[in-house]
Amino acid sequence: MLLAVSATATGLSAQVLNEILPLTYASGGSRMTQIPLATAPIRYQQLFTAKELAKYKTLQKPVRFKGIRFRTKAKNYPGATVTLQLTVGYYTGFGSPVFDQNLAQGKKVFSGQITLPQSTGGWDVNLPFNQNFTWDSVSNVCFDLRVFKNGKGSKPFLYFFDSYAFDPQRVGGGAMWAPGPNAVKATTTQQGTGMVMRLDFSEGAVIGYGTGCKGQGNFVPQISTTGIPVVGNTLLRIDLTKARPSTAALLAWGLSDKKWGPFTLPLDLRLAGLPGCTLLADPFFFNATTTSGGGPGAGRGSVGFPIPGLAFLKGIDFYCQWWVVDDSQNRPIDLAFSSALRLAIG
Repeated sequence: MLLAVSATATGLSAQVLNEILPLTYASGGSRMTQIPLATAPIRYQQLFTAKELAKYKTLQKPVRFKGIRFRTKAKNYPGATVTLQLTVGYYTGFGSPVFDQNLAQGKKVFSGQITLPQSTGGWDVNLPFNQNFTWDSVSNVCFDLRVFKNGKGSKPFLYFFDSYAFDPQRVGGGAMWAPGPNAVKATTTQQGTGMVMRLDFSEGAVIGYGTGCKGQGNFVPQISTTGIPVVGNTLLRIDLTKARPSTAALLAWGLSDKKWGPFTLPLDLRLAGLPGCTLLADPFFFNATTTSGGGPGAGRGSVGFPIPGLAFLKGIDFYCQWWVVDDSQNRPIDLAFSSALRLAIG
């Protein structure tokens, strides 16, 4: 069974929180810089390790990044328009001087023109994301800024941002850049250096993991959500696509992706008569549906997964995976499996 909720409850959204990065410079950085928004066209990356982000109590679980802000360092400088693109992704180690190697699972979160206002020495420059970036809470994060042009003839102009340089405490984090928005490799790399940023984010996140196994037409069933897993959202649904049509499907869910009774997850199901399939989520509860759709891979289904407005649920993780009745692969047991989702309740 699913968690009980009032029939009159409605879906909710998590509030927007913020933290200043890095934590050391919450009250101000040690220097000022024009890089990257007040220079000629440039490609700039700023790197933050998962370890330093985990110093914030609010960033110890998966969250959805919603925007960043930059603080100016000096007052009364006139701004300009800036055309840019921002991508967020993951990197390993100390980061690579090859820009694209720092953007695993990269997502373009902003593309367009912003206007830098006259500087006040505050959080003057706001860059709200066009779409959220879901951070998994364990990976190092790279912010990749490409500045294509500005309203000053694409030349450097006097406008200064709060920054810091060569901080020995920021091991594995820093900044790198090169002239031109389409640069492939950094010409300048500085550990422990960067702009002071304010990160805007919301709790409640969905993290996909693992790999499913093929069903009819060699399609792998896909799992996704409609809605955000936050306390009080009674409209959350877990969706199934690319499945066999007109067949039974079970959403298996529980509280672990590590253990199922005496078994360690993920569990290879070959010996259970399901070669190529893996159990990824603790199947403590089941919710059933029947798929609709036409030919192979067109089957779809959905079940409600309402989250009641109970404060103790915040911070709990649920793990879920679809099991689809499907005899097309000639397995001893007629099932195909999706990958899995971690629902981090916010």
